[in-house]
Amino acid sequence: MRLSDTDFGQEERELLSQVMERDEDIIWYGRPDGKLSLASFVPVMMFSLIWIGISSAIIWVGLQDISVEEPDLMLCIPAIFLLLGLLMPVGYRHYHKRRSRSVYVLTPERAILLEPKMFSGVKVFTYPVEEDMLLGVTRKKDGSGSLIFDHSDVVVNDKPLPRGFLNLSDVERPLALLREMGVKVGQVSYDL
Repeated sequence: MRLSDTDFGQEERELLSQVMERDEDIIWYGRPDGKLSLASFVPVMMFSLIWIGISSAIIWVGLQDISVEEPDLMLCIPAIFLLLGLLMPVGYRHYHKRRSRSVYVLTPERAILLEPKMFSGVKVFTYPVEEDMLLGVTRKKDGSGSLIFDHSDVVVNDKPLPRGFLNLSDVERPLALLREMGVKVGQVSYDL
């Protein structure tokens, strides 16, 4: 399949045409599943509500103590925390939406990952197809999952975040293609 046969937008095609060789074929392409998981969003909302509640209580107590002639500037700090609490769910949604615009391409020679940057631009990661390129696979009961090629520099809970074809709605198709190309499957974990 050629790049012109895909349903990518003009910007994505231009980026891929800069990365790909002229005669390089695409054997698979995809995007992450764009659904926002309720299981991942609820903890963010709960933490945000607790954060807002504590900030509001501090502001309320501070307002009881203010005199008209002498406003307390220390109320600015809880107000900033209140604003942060309100922005937490918005920031999480923005992060998830940005990640869902990633583009995954598999060619006979390599795997290509286009990952949007925070505000503008795109990071391009390429992984040559080798026997040991796949560090791990995660699967869920519904057939969705991720193919992990690398780990980012970002560490959460003492673990580096994975980088690869993440949150695929059907992980079996690209995994089968990689196996056909001689790639060994690393650690497989099942998320239930």
